[in-house]
Amino acid sequence: MLIIGVTGKAVSGKSEAAAYLAHEHNFIHLDFTKDLLAPLLEERHRAVTRKNLVELALEMRKTGGKAALMKKLAENIGAGKGYVIAGIRYPEEVNFMRSRFPETFRLLAVKCSLQTRYRRTLEIYEVRKKQSGGRDLTFREFMEMEDLPTEKIISRTIRMADFSVTNEGTKKEFYSRLDSIVKRLKV
Repeated sequence: MLIIGVTGKAVSGKSEAAAYLAHEHNFIHLDFTKDLLAPLLEERHRAVTRKNLVELALEMRKTGGKAALMKKLAENIGAGKGYVIAGIRYPEEVNFMRSRFPETFRLLAVKCSLQTRYRRTLEIYEVRKKQSGGRDLTFREFMEMEDLPTEKIISRTIRMADFSVTNEGTKKEFYSRLDSIVKRLKV
């Protein structure tokens, strides 16, 4: 069994990496938003927005500690299968996984420049803008998102990574780098 946790700044390619590993290498993809936070928001009849996701995550971490979400998500991990977990933010989450799964957990950091991440964010907002008649996201607003409590800690978590991969080029190049890492990890 191999468990790959994926960390990285917003819009760096964490979800893309996890989806690729699930599709091409048969990992089971566990996601904080999809598998934990969004269902909880829906149970509470709250919209699944970035703001509400951040608030719920902070609430859960305030009552259950910084590894609370990871502990809950880890309940889905069974023996004999490979897993990929996208969106690890806190060092405490990494420490929990390393203590619970010392032989099988590895942390992968997806790295991407600020400029590339802002460009990708603009592309996402362009689609939303066309759908809603909204406006462009300014660089200042992007930097304000970078300053959210759940985003600020990620630099420390990235430094804990066992492996890192850059995501500046094409998807094909990114996927090739991921393939190389999986090959090194599998015995």
